Amino acid sequence: MSHLSYELVARISKMRGLTGEVTATCARDLPFCLHEGFDVFVVPPLLYGPRHLTISSVRRLDDSNVALGFEQVPDADAASELSGHWLLAAEDDLEFEESFDEQWALGFEVVDERYGSLGTVSEIIQTPANDVWVVTGPYGEVLVPVIDETIVSLPETDDEPITTKIMDGLIDA
Repeated sequence: MSHLSYELVARISKMRGLTGEVTATCARDLPFCLHEGFDVFVVPPLLYGPRHLTISSVRRLDDSNVALGFEQVPDADAASELSGHWLLAAEDDLEFEESFDEQWALGFEVVDERYGSLGTVSEIIQTPANDVWVVTGPYGEVLVPVIDETIVSLPETDDEPITTKIMDGLIDA
């Protein structure tokens, strides 16, 4: 008998608009894992509604909140039933999160939108709040916090760079 484990990914705070969207707060900086086609489970389960949802749209609202649409939620009435519920995902579906926590970024080039090439990731420092990449290159060692506000895009292939938007004060230029 196999045992599935689940991870909390978001809490739905309220319905948003009339089209069935909801506002949700991401858990533990996990907006990276929320995408179209992603399956989540409603907890506690709804008495008269879907218990399994497939995300049909994701829009970032701010640092930790997103607007979510679901294939099974057609209107505002159905969306309002989800208020206050939590969304869980099967840990097996969180492959990106698992690889994100590992040392996969070592050796990748990092290119900043403002400063250009920062160098390559030479070390990963794990902190309770978030990982920090030590990027060694033309600006010396640059400490890049691995947070949504800093990471613009991650590579899809091994020859693509990580794109960042470095906050003021992290580079002496």
